[in-house]
Amino acid sequence: MSIWNKSCLKVSHIYKLPAILKKTKRDIMNKIKLLLVTAILCITSSLAFSQNDLNKSFIGYWTTDGSMTRTIIFKDKDNVLQIVKWDSSNGEEKEILKIQVVNNTIKTTEKMVSKNWVTYNTYSIIDENTLKCSIGGDGKGSVIYLKRLK
Repeated sequence: MSIWNKSCLKVSHIYKLPAILKKTKRDIMNKIKLLLVTAILCITSSLAFSQNDLNKSFIGYWTTDGSMTRTIIFKDKDNVLQIVKWDSSNGEEKEILKIQVVNNTIKTTEKMVSKNWVTYNTYSIIDENTLKCSIGGDGKGSVIYLKRLK
């Protein structure tokens, strides 16, 4: 075999080696992608389930000390969180314009029609029988505590 043929063989072996490495690299990248997708799905599902548990903590019939306001937090037939609020002295219902679950809180935009007040409320759990409600907008930054009746 001539020197020329030997050098061609060496060159052809050099070019085969990167093809094998490329295939291995591609396999490794695909496995990494699969692991990342799996990790993202696990994290997302755990957040969704923890959010579901959080919503269960809010569900109940709530009232405030020194106020006639009553609040019911529940999930409808489509498993969507709902809130109904009213003044038990005159029966006036507050309009809940927006409900948003953010981290460990429920944020609402509420309107009291008789006074034309719009408030921005943030409900957070103090313990299993107490909610804290921070009120902004026309509520001027007040904080009220709701006690669970049921």
